[in-house]
Amino acid sequence: MDKTDHGGAPPGMHTPDGTQRIAAKQRLGRMLVDMGFISSNDYERALDRQSETGGDIIDVLVSLGCVEPGDLVGFLLDHSSLLPKELELLEIPRSLLDRLPAELVRSFESLPLDEVGDTITVGTVSVLPQERIEELERAAGKRVRPLICPAQDIRSAIDRYYPETGAAPEADAAGMRSPMRLHHVVHLIRQVRTLPALPETVQQVREAVDDPEISIGSVVDAITLDPPIAAKVLGVANSAAYGFSQRIHDLTLAVSLIGLRETYYLVLGAAVVDVLNKARNFDYRLFFLDAIRCAAASRIVAAAAGRRHLPGIFTAGLLHDVGRVALWDAVPDLCAKLDKDLEGRKLLAEEERVIGISHAEAGYELARHWNLPDELALSIRFHHTPEAASSCREQVAVVALADAMIGVSGKTLEEAATIFRQHEFSLGVLGLDREVAEAMLETYLQKHASAVRDAFE
Repeated sequence: MDKTDHGGAPPGMHTPDGTQRIAAKQRLGRMLVDMGFISSNDYERALDRQSETGGDIIDVLVSLGCVEPGDLVGFLLDHSSLLPKELELLEIPRSLLDRLPAELVRSFESLPLDEVGDTITVGTVSVLPQERIEELERAAGKRVRPLICPAQDIRSAIDRYYPETGAAPEADAAGMRSPMRLHHVVHLIRQVRTLPALPETVQQVREAVDDPEISIGSVVDAITLDPPIAAKVLGVANSAAYGFSQRIHDLTLAVSLIGLRETYYLVLGAAVVDVLNKARNFDYRLFFLDAIRCAAASRIVAAAAGRRHLPGIFTAGLLHDVGRVALWDAVPDLCAKLDKDLEGRKLLAEEERVIGISHAEAGYELARHWNLPDELALSIRFHHTPEAASSCREQVAVVALADAMIGVSGKTLEEAATIFRQHEFSLGVLGLDREVAEAMLETYLQKHASAVRDAFE
C-alpha cells in the first residue's frame, strides 16, 4: 500500500468527524510538501513514523522536529487565500470545548484536550484537588483525567476559546500556537501509553500479597515462574542497599527477609526496568546506573530519617526517572534538542518549552498506565517539586533528596552538602537537620559504588 494512504487515526478518533479531521490533516501534510514548507524527505520520515505510532501527520511532523507549531500557523495565515479551511484543522474542536462550562474552565485553569470513550483529558496548569476533579466530572458527565501542561499554553488557549467578552477567536499565529502545542501533548501521551504492559507476574504477586491468608510459598511460586524476575529479586536481596550479612541463594529465604509487600515492589521494579530496557533511542545503561544510585540513596535517606520501613522506597527511587525513557521513546528528535547540562526544575521548564510536557508528568502518565501504587506514581511525578504533592509526601521527599544526592559524585563532602540549600522543604517533611543530612550524604558517597555494583547483578 502507498504510504501516503495511511490515515494514522489514533484511539478515540474513529467518529465520522474525527476520521474526517485525520484525513484532512493527511492532505495538509502533502500540501506542505508541494508548497515547499517541508521537504519530501521529512514527509517520508513522518509517514514511516506514523505507520509505527499512529496519530495524525501534523503531530508526527512536530514530534520529529520538522515543524514548529508557530511557524506552521504563520505559514497557513500567509497562504490563507489558498488554504482557507486548513487553519481550522489546528483548532481544538468546539464539540470538545463545549464539554465543560466556561466558568469552570477559567476558574480551575483546566482545558478539555481530548476525549476517548468515557474519559476526557483535561490540561491543567497545576495539580487539581480531588474535589475540583469531581466537579469537572459532574459538569462533563464523564471521567476527567488531568494532565499538567505548560501554564502559558493553557492560559493562552483558555483566553482564546473562553474569552470573557464571548467573542469568537481570531485566526492569529500567537493565539493558535498554544492549541496546536497542546494537541501535540495529547499525541505524545498516547504514545507513552503504548509502551508494553507489565508481565502477568506483577499482577499475580500483587494479588497474592493482598490476600491476608497467603503464604510465602505461594508468592515464591508466582515469582519462580518468571526466572529473570526471580534472579533480580535475589540480586537486590544480596545488594549493598539491603545489607544482609550473608549471601542469599534461596528465593524463599529472600522473600522471608525482605517481606511480602517489599517483595512485590521489587518484582514491580524489576519488571518495569525490563520493559524500559527495550525502549528505543535511549542510553539505557546510563539511565540504569542513575536509577540504581537513586534507589540506594533512597534507602539511606529513609534510614537517616527513621523511616526505614516506608513502603516501596527502594523501588520509588529506582523508577523516579521513567518519564525520561518514555519521552525518548516517543519523541527522540525533540529530546535530542534539550540542554544535557540542565537538572531539576530547569530541566522541567526546558522540557515543557521544547517538548510540551516534562519527564515527571510523562512518567506519572506511564505509572498510571501501569497502575503503579500511589507512593511510586507520586514520587515519579513530584521528585523535582515535592511541595506540590498532597499525599505520600514522605516518600516523595525521600526520593527528591535521593535524586539530588546522586548528582554529587566526584565532589567533596563540603561541596556536595550545598545541595541541601535547595531542598529545605524535603528536609522539613522528614524532620532532618543539616547535620544529619550531611551524615547521610557521607554514607551515600561511601556506599554508592558498591550499590551500583551489587544491585540487579
